[in-house]
Amino acid sequence: MPDAVKRHLLGIGAVLSASAALAACGQSGSTTTTSPSLTTTSSVAASTTSTTAPAIAAGFEPLAMSFVSPSLGFTLGHYRCSQGQCYQLVRTTDEGKHWSLVAPAGSVVVSINPQSLYFADAARGWIWGRGAAYTANGGKSWSVLVLPAGSVVDSVAVVGDQAYFLLSTPTSSPPGTYVTSLFEQNWQAGGGTTPVGGFSPVGTPAPAGMLAPGASLLGVNTGQSGSTSPLWLYDPASDSSTSLPNPCAASTGAISAPLMSGGRYLADGTTDPASQAKFQALCTSDPGAGSSAKQLYELSYSVSPSASSSWTSLGASAPLGGLATDFATSPGGNFAIGAASGASFVYAQQAGASNWSSLTDSSLGGAPVTQLEWVDDSHAFAVIGGPEGTGLGPSSASAAYYSSDGGASFAKLAF
Repeated sequence: MPDAVKRHLLGIGAVLSASAALAACGQSGSTTTTSPSLTTTSSVAASTTSTTAPAIAAGFEPLAMSFVSPSLGFTLGHYRCSQGQCYQLVRTTDEGKHWSLVAPAGSVVVSINPQSLYFADAARGWIWGRGAAYTANGGKSWSVLVLPAGSVVDSVAVVGDQAYFLLSTPTSSPPGTYVTSLFEQNWQAGGGTTPVGGFSPVGTPAPAGMLAPGASLLGVNTGQSGSTSPLWLYDPASDSSTSLPNPCAASTGAISAPLMSGGRYLADGTTDPASQAKFQALCTSDPGAGSSAKQLYELSYSVSPSASSSWTSLGASAPLGGLATDFATSPGGNFAIGAASGASFVYAQQAGASNWSSLTDSSLGGAPVTQLEWVDDSHAFAVIGGPEGTGLGPSSASAAYYSSDGGASFAKLAF
């Protein structure tokens, strides 16, 4: 299984060793200025009485999305150009009905080979691929973050004033192995280009992982299928970590690594204190003929030393169709599961309901659901296809969907 696909089966983050160059691509009439850690892209108006706003490139395909409110969102996409692949960042203010280019030159191209993005607000966000870059002006310019050489950025998450980077960094002994580590950046204190810290919960060969941020705790999934402790909780307040039992141990048959609650919420509400947080995980088992059992589990976590950490199952299994590739929980406890096999599926369930609604896309040949997130309890989005392949490059086709009714239906987005 390609490494980047494997990362997406654990949550979204395909990714990557930084270069400090940021450049515009595929647009005429532009100039690029480079400094050791920052490149900005600006547009030069032609000598004419009128100008035409740059258009979103023909053949634009979505790689990843981020919504900071139900109406305001960003999409990172790619298209074929004379250089091979060029990238653009586009923006919507009406729930994805209309999109416009962010950068004046009409494109955002980062030498880190961008694969994913996340915006904490309308101005400040991150792109990561073979490295990571940060913007403080809504994506008009980017600064490259200084990470350990050769690191693969599996996932990025924000808890409070810290941005966390789950890295897979190569080690020299033995050759070809990696250590999984967690770095942080104080993004509210001016940004900066050098994350600090180096908390390292676990080392494992050939890791792939994801982060699932909650109200005050950070979930860490190191992606060790068959491990007794693939899930960790990190408490930024105490700078301490706790290993969680593997919820999938309660399942039977062939078991995948658990998918910890995806999206931007790990707890079942954004105001739960750490001592009362609840966490969700998805376990899949008995795969065969393009289907698998999909069972949700929940853990009520307490910081009390005497508290037990046991998972309980949540209702009936989700529909069998497809092998699970992503999982997300809304602030109020709605669930969404991405799956694929021959076709691509998104299954959604309202909190407390027993039935599942379903999105089916058969146009992409069963491409995995590579990103699935809730914006709030009513709004969710999905990216099918997107970044995949052994070279961590984009797929040849992808699609994005948006729901405004709690996952009951999804509208395909046009760029």
